[in-house]
Amino acid sequence: MRIGVDVGGTKVEAVLIDTRGDIVARQRIATPKNDYDAALRANAALTLQIEVKSGEPCTIGMCIPGAISPATGKVKNAPNAPFDGHQFDKDMEALLQRPVRMMNDANCFALSEATDGAAAVICNCEVGPATRIEGRDRNAAVYPCGACAIGDDCPIAHGIKIKRDGTGLGA
Repeated sequence: MRIGVDVGGTKVEAVLIDTRGDIVARQRIATPKNDYDAALRANAALTLQIEVKSGEPCTIGMCIPGAISPATGKVKNAPNAPFDGHQFDKDMEALLQRPVRMMNDANCFALSEATDGAAAVICNCEVGPATRIEGRDRNAAVYPCGACAIGDDCPIAHGIKIKRDGTGLGA
């Protein structure tokens, strides 16, 4: 079984997913505001609470607002959440004592849609673009308001047009 955790600025929702991809259990809590340690502990506690329902250790994936900087390993551009400037993934792994896969929420959505849905390019107007190009997840530089830096992983550099109105699908 697997656990997926959607970490947001106002709520955290964890789901327990069976081997067929069906949701077996779901649990939601409010995100502690302005207190990184409280938010960290709350996320770990929620994850462990839902894992109990599986009766076995589970793999864990988390989507978060903002992005993890490849240069520092710290979260950046996480609106309305207390994660900026912290190594949230490493801290969660230490608390849960196992690997935790963590990625920007828009990138997770793009990966899900590219794998199971119809979309190939997603633009989240709060945190920036997330893309699947040539079957690979691309973590474009993340900036507020859907703007991205032109670089190798930027969809614009690959000639992909992205709507900037928050509807999410490339044109």
